[in-house]
Amino acid sequence: MRKQLLGLATFIVFLTLVVGSAQAQTGYRIQSNIPFDFTAGESSLRAGVYGVQMISDKALLVRSIDGKKAVLLVTSATESGGKQKPARLIFNRYGDRYFLSQTWMSAGDVGRELHPSAAERRLAKGLSLAKGD
Repeated sequence: MRKQLLGLATFIVFLTLVVGSAQAQTGYRIQSNIPFDFTAGESSLRAGVYGVQMISDKALLVRSIDGKKAVLLVTSATESGGKQKPARLIFNRYGDRYFLSQTWMSAGDVGRELHPSAAERRLAKGLSLAKGD
């Protein structure tokens, strides 16, 4: 039900990453120019260049390239069903609001999924009610 709700309520945006994935000491790291303001966890972030790095098997660090803004996020594993795609960030969109939803650090079939924030759950529920679901 949750996946159906998100599937109906969101518009997934795929970003082509500026820099491919690279192995870091504790995980993978990617860098991307995100052209819109977005929410990661409970934090609002401005459009710009961000580095995304796995710092443990459940923790993800999203940090602005200038180092002024950083967010530590708890994630869980997700799979693409065997289809390998390039490294990417996936956002859920509700109107003009974007929420970081998944990260895929390398061309593989296993990524990391973020838990929806309270604000994202409220928007999804409101959209569902408006559609009559």
